[in-house]
Amino acid sequence: MAWDKKPSEFMDIVEAGLSKQMKDMASFGLQQVIYHSPVQDGAYKGNHRVSIGSPADEFDESRKDKQGQATIDQGEAVISLINGDTELVYIQNSAPYAGRIEHGHSQQAPHGVYAEADITLKERYGS
Repeated sequence: MAWDKKPSEFMDIVEAGLSKQMKDMASFGLQQVIYHSPVQDGAYKGNHRVSIGSPADEFDESRKDKQGQATIDQGEAVISLINGDTELVYIQNSAPYAGRIEHGHSQQAPHGVYAEADITLKERYGS
């Protein structure tokens, strides 16, 4: 049996596949967080942040997005920068009331937002 590629070329293919998988998972996760988010004035939905390597802890009350598309677009711009399989990707919300929402204090999200997104991610990609 003859190899048609050098082992180093094979690793490039594997890394590209892993990078694509990470991007797909991060994109789907962000979409799920947006989908499960309650909406009052759009500030919670508008403050989901995507970052690579370290958390993004900022919150901007004026960053409102009732539909979620602008937040998805901003997150996708960050997700497109993923280059490799070992980078940590964070999707988070640092709204001062985010913990209350996550613990069921919103009638629109009685089971939380990130918990519901996590369930959906595990159903799609495994645990």
